[in-house]
Amino acid sequence: MHGQRVSAHRLAFELAGGVIPAGLCVCHHCDNRACCNPAHLFVGSIADNDADMIRKGRNALPPHVRGEQHGRSKLTETQVREIRVRYERGSATYKSLAREYGVGRTGIGAIVRGEVWVWVE
Repeated sequence: MHGQRVSAHRLAFELAGGVIPAGLCVCHHCDNRACCNPAHLFVGSIADNDADMIRKGRNALPPHVRGEQHGRSKLTETQVREIRVRYERGSATYKSLAREYGVGRTGIGAIVRGEVWVWVE
């Protein structure tokens, strides 16, 4: 509104007379992100929305899923160890490792610095 982009569900909520306090979200009781039915919408914080999702059992991944158990993971723990060793020995660069393992250079850097895959030694 007023020249700014607004999500359709937020606009529908406001047009139906709902007020969205600063810093809060418009959440879906129906869990359909495309839904614009004001009867399906409610105002809450991100924590409220997350709690609603978990209460309904609709969270995509349990909190303990990480690393190669994660459905989008491109690497295994063995590969992470190899990446760290090869970089430490100076036998590979971020760029060469990224190309070889099919991931980005930024991801390789985060692995080497221990910012991700922190449990892998």
